[in-house]
Amino acid sequence: MAVDLKAILMPSSPTEVPKEVEERTKRGRARMRDGAAVRNEAMKFRRGDQYVYRSDDGMLVSQQTITLSNGQGKPRHRVRTTRNLIFDIVEHEVSAVTSRVPAYEVNPSTSEPEDYAAAAMAAKVCRYGYDKWDIRTVTESVVLYAVIAGEGFAMPYWDSTVGPYMHASDPVTGEEKVIGRGEVGIRVYGPNEVYWEPGLKFDESRWHAVEQARPIEDVQAMEGFNKSVKLTPDASADEDGVRREKITQHAKLVLVTEYMERPCPKYPQGRWLTISSGKQICPEKPYPCTDAEGNAVDEPVLHKLSYATDPDSDRDLGLVPQLLDAQRTINDCVNKALEWKNLMMNPQIIIRNGEFKQQITDEPGAVYHAVGSGEITIREIGEVPSSLDRIKEAAVQDMARI
Repeated sequence: MAVDLKAILMPSSPTEVPKEVEERTKRGRARMRDGAAVRNEAMKFRRGDQYVYRSDDGMLVSQQTITLSNGQGKPRHRVRTTRNLIFDIVEHEVSAVTSRVPAYEVNPSTSEPEDYAAAAMAAKVCRYGYDKWDIRTVTESVVLYAVIAGEGFAMPYWDSTVGPYMHASDPVTGEEKVIGRGEVGIRVYGPNEVYWEPGLKFDESRWHAVEQARPIEDVQAMEGFNKSVKLTPDASADEDGVRREKITQHAKLVLVTEYMERPCPKYPQGRWLTISSGKQICPEKPYPCTDAEGNAVDEPVLHKLSYATDPDSDRDLGLVPQLLDAQRTINDCVNKALEWKNLMMNPQIIIRNGEFKQQITDEPGAVYHAVGSGEITIREIGEVPSSLDRIKEAAVQDMARI
């Protein structure tokens, strides 16, 4: 019996997602979320939120750093402070990359004078665009993602909604005509927003996808949005590997996936699908990476930057995850020294053959009444162990070496 492959592969409705695309994005999304908690943990440590840990189910959970009135939170005598050395390390790494303006050099493809002139003009355009297109800020953001979480991504695009209108003369009539408007823009994505075929390196994958949570109003305002699709606020608080106890009821965010498939014999112009709530919400478009004639180019439209390549994995490594244990050791040593100090400044009291009628507090000059004739003494506390400083300094040296 003959099988109609076209009927199987093609969706029955313009809003239905092709089966192979649905399966691919499901695989890629699952692979991306495998490491989401690790990457979010690194991002939090860089911000100074360093009392987080990964639970058995791979979610990121925060420890309480304050004592609450209901008795919850950390014990009153515990100290949880932070000495955020990771922030300084990350800023030094980013500064080393972005401190100099790049020198753009465009080589002509032939020795013809026209090609030399075109190459010189292209170099001028690159130098002009460094400031106009905010290349430095984009570079800083991508490098930050790479240093902290292993990978950063940038995607240049043509924004036809901004800039002055451009005019050109008709070569026949000489009449001035409006040919459009627009300006170059660059979007930056983190490693928890981009995925591709699991098991393949980024450049080897035939497709890439970008997934972001967006407000419903912004999605409905997209060009070509299919109004028959009902959007569902499905951007869960646990999607990025972070468990939150309370989810605001006013959040109206939907996950939008931009699926971009490179050109192939079956799709010579590639394809670009916009998916949300399990449906295609915009008409299918050609692959967004094109040449000057508008033909799709078989190369990734996203530009990826890695801090350290992992040859045995499809996802690369960042610097900050390697520093977490040393940073935790530094915080622990500082906190133990502070707890020791607090105990010496407000020592515990020992009563032999008697008891206090009131609870001892840390109020200076307070008078307490004791029942019985027992001897009242102060618990002897030694000096802060010097080993805490040695352990801390060793951890600082480990961080510098890493």
